[in-house]
Amino acid sequence: MEKEYDFTKPLEKLTEEEAAQEIEKLIDLINYHDWRYYVLSDPEIPDEVYDSLMRRLRALEERFPHLRKPYSPTQRLPNLISTEFPEVSHPTPLLSLDNAFSLEEVKAFLERVYKNLGTKEITFVLELKFDGVALSLLYENGVLIRGATRGNGFVGEDVTPNVKTIKTIPLKLRGNYPKRVHVKGEVLMFKEDFQRLNQERQRRGEPPFVNTRNAASGSLRQQDPRITAQRNLKFFAYDLDVLEGEEPKLHEEALELLREWGFIASPHWRKAQEMEEIEEYINYWTEKREELPFDADGIVIKVNERWAREKLGATARAPRWAIAYKFPSKKAVTRLLDVKFNVGRTGVITPVAQLEPVQLEGATIKSATLHNFEYIKKLDVRIGDVVIIQRAGKVIPEVIGVMKELRPPDAKEIKPPEKCPSCSSELVWDGVFLKCPNPRCPEKIKAKLKHYVSRNAMDIEVLGEKLIDKLVDLKLVKDIPDLYTLTVADLTSLERMGKKLASKIISQIEESRSRPLHRVIFALGIPRVGEQTAKALSERFSSLRELMNAKYEDLVAIKDIGPETAEEILKFFADEENRKLVEKLMSLGIGVSREGKKVKPSMGPLFRKRN
Repeated sequence: MEKEYDFTKPLEKLTEEEAAQEIEKLIDLINYHDWRYYVLSDPEIPDEVYDSLMRRLRALEERFPHLRKPYSPTQRLPNLISTEFPEVSHPTPLLSLDNAFSLEEVKAFLERVYKNLGTKEITFVLELKFDGVALSLLYENGVLIRGATRGNGFVGEDVTPNVKTIKTIPLKLRGNYPKRVHVKGEVLMFKEDFQRLNQERQRRGEPPFVNTRNAASGSLRQQDPRITAQRNLKFFAYDLDVLEGEEPKLHEEALELLREWGFIASPHWRKAQEMEEIEEYINYWTEKREELPFDADGIVIKVNERWAREKLGATARAPRWAIAYKFPSKKAVTRLLDVKFNVGRTGVITPVAQLEPVQLEGATIKSATLHNFEYIKKLDVRIGDVVIIQRAGKVIPEVIGVMKELRPPDAKEIKPPEKCPSCSSELVWDGVFLKCPNPRCPEKIKAKLKHYVSRNAMDIEVLGEKLIDKLVDLKLVKDIPDLYTLTVADLTSLERMGKKLASKIISQIEESRSRPLHRVIFALGIPRVGEQTAKALSERFSSLRELMNAKYEDLVAIKDIGPETAEEILKFFADEENRKLVEKLMSLGIGVSREGKKVKPSMGPLFRKRN
């Protein structure tokens, strides 16, 4: 790179051609020094010199505004405030990773890979699993075109103005690069910056962020990019997909390309071939993770060879060529004060421990699952006990042990309830599970509705949990089909519900009629039927009616559907209440075809007179 250049010629004496040349040289030079400072942590020039270069570039762009480039460092901080983040489709999916919680599960992953490839002649790349926010970056001709959050993996939110403020994300790639490339990585807030931010928030009387991940997420989605710029976020790139150009044949080559283009490329990665090497890497970082300047919650093991990745493929949610080993959950000790009984959508009663509040991995934990009554019996846990808790998969708090030597003399046995805590129906046992058999149980209906409207099901995002609770409590909704008979007038009768929001809710409910069959099948909440199984069923059956009338042999003939899943599907549709539900949905035009029924919201029955 040419570093010597005369930037002292008076602006008024520059021709347009000279200005254009100087602008490009300044952009290259400033971007180079940004890379040295923010990516390599190895600056070459004093801050005063850097500031003078920026002042010169801004002056040139103000004098010749038509020569301003979108990849100019002056464009990192746009003068705008976003009121919303539009949804955009990712060029290639940002899939989740399947998790492993033990070395045995990692070994099983390796064996599956070897078996499906028919060879052991492959290598793996080991990387830290960053505890941040996944981000998708699209570059065209080396220039950053768009930055988007992960969202559901296929569609995310466009946060480009905020992304441009992150100094470790190049606005223009360095060196040689393909025509179009999709870069994937993680936005992080370092521990030091997190502590400083929380101190500032507490001084201003604002609530502190719970952990670095939440702080990074909240910072990335600020409406004012100037606030994002102040948060000192970092971006670590960990993968790429070449959309136009030559694809690297190895993942290690992809990481090297990312580094050459100006990114921090997955620091501390290592190549491995044997399980012993993988185990050594896992053990090392399990011990050393607290010494990292950022939070990491595991190790990602990826197949290195691209041909092997293509052969292994992916499920609907995760690649088959990678797995995330999760570091052992940190544990906390607290006292069990009481037990509440929650009712799930299938009627299963889940005992939930009410705890003395305790800090665990940056969160205040007040309750934890006790799973089922067989689990309680096995643990011999009682009300009043000092218990050990952890966050299962770093998400759901669970009670995992009892310190019996500290048991108080008045500790009380946890007895299963005889009646449903929601509807007072007599409970029944189904194996180790205690269930409410009442199909009209309010808590069952609430849980069914919350699953039905969830993002990966019917995606009616405006129907939040509190609103669903209110609709059921007020008997405006008694089952899923009742959502489609709601009117604006019904909703505006609720507290703090204006006509504009009510109309938006009704519109989204109406739009959900057009969801494809696999989304509808998943939304029904059939036990053992996840998103991938729902897709497989929608490929075999053209409507809910066909699926409802399917025979056992039809189901087990479908790839990836075993006898147990087939039995659960048959059991679900054998239930008269479920059949009535499905008939009502089909009468509303839902699940009648694979593609879904296209409905114009403004023409639907929900927009008749009462609107």
